[in-house]
Amino acid sequence: MLEALRAARVPAGPVRSPGELLADEQLRARGMFDVGVSPPPLAGGRPGYAAEETFTLPAMAPVLSGTPGRTRWAGPQLGQHTEEILRGELGLGPQELARLRLDKVIA
Repeated sequence: MLEALRAARVPAGPVRSPGELLADEQLRARGMFDVGVSPPPLAGGRPGYAAEETFTLPAMAPVLSGTPGRTRWAGPQLGQHTEEILRGELGLGPQELARLRLDKVIA
C-alpha cells in the first residue's frame, strides 16, 4: 500500500505502534516522551495508582528548546470526578448516589 501511495507521489508513512515509538532511539533522544510522570494523589481513599508507580507519556509536541512543555501528572484517577459529574450534570442527590454505591454501579 505504501508503495502505491509513494508511486502516486502521495506523502505517506507507516502508522507505528506505541511500543515501536517508545523503542525509537531518535524519538527518545529528541525528548519526545515524558518519563517518570507521577500519578495523581489518591482522592478520598479510593483505589488508584501505587505511590511508586510512574508513567511514560508522549511529550508536548513540537519539542521547543526555548519554551519546552512538560506533562506534570498522569491525569485524574478512574472515577475521581464521578460524584461531581453525577451531582452537577445530572442533578443526582445524596440518596441516589448512595443507592448507586449500594448497587455497586459506582465506587
